[in-house]
Amino acid sequence: MGTDPILGREGKCGQVQCPISPRIAPGSGSGAAGAVIRLERVFTVFTIVLYAVTAVLTVWSIVDTIRNRPAGKMLLGVAALLLLLLIVQLVVSIVAFSSTHDVDPLLFFGYVITAILVMALAGFWAFAELSRWGPGVLAAAGLTVAVMIERMDQIWL
Repeated sequence: MGTDPILGREGKCGQVQCPISPRIAPGSGSGAAGAVIRLERVFTVFTIVLYAVTAVLTVWSIVDTIRNRPAGKMLLGVAALLLLLLIVQLVVSIVAFSSTHDVDPLLFFGYVITAILVMALAGFWAFAELSRWGPGVLAAAGLTVAVMIERMDQIWL
C-alpha cells in the first residue's frame, strides 16, 4: 500500500488518487490511472510553457509594431519556437490520445492543426513583410494562438 502524497493517508489496494480532487478514486487500477495523472501534469506544465512563449511573442510583436520596426531574427526565432512547441503538442497528443476519454478528436486536433497553420503562415508573412505590419501579424497570430491553447486545454481536460 502506498501513501497518498497530498493527504498522507494509506491508499486502499487497487485505488489511486483522483486527478480532480485529492481523495482516492474507488475502483481505479494503479498502473494506467497513475500514468493518466502524470500525463495531466505534463500537459499542465506544457500548457504553461506554451502560454509563456505565446505571451513573449505577442508582447514583443506589439512593441516592435509600435516602434515601427520589421520583424527581426530574434522575433522570428520566438515564432519558430512557438511553432515547434505546437508541433510537439500535436505529437504528444497523438501519442496520449489512446489513454483519454471524452475528447472529441476532430475538435481537439482541428484546434491543434489550425494553431500550427496560423503560426506557420504568420511567421512566413512576418518574414516577407518588411514594414511594421510584419510584427503586427505575429501579434495577431499570438493572440489567436493563445485563445486556441486555452480552448485545447478545456477540450482535453
